[in-house]
Amino acid sequence: LTLRRPTPQEVRNIKVFPYVLGEDSRPVAETEAASKYIAVCAGIPPSSVNQLDLFDLNTLAWMVIGFFLTPATKAPDSEAPSS
Repeated sequence: LTLRRPTPQEVRNIKVFPYVLGEDSRPVAETEAASKYIAVCAGIPPSSVNQLDLFDLNTLAWMVIGFFLTPATKAPDSEAPSS
């Protein structure tokens, strides 16, 4: 499967992030929400998400969570030497 980043509108439609912050401020996967994002971002029906192997479901869920924790593009390095 190929996953793309969700759009802001898709996030608003799903109405919840695919993770919560645990007591130690680390992300904890919200499986139901992550599964909705997998279906949307992979362009597959929710029933196909239900057929995934647990290892694959976990891998894809963390890929989706990664979209929320890293910027789409890296900011330019402000300390790069100029020519």
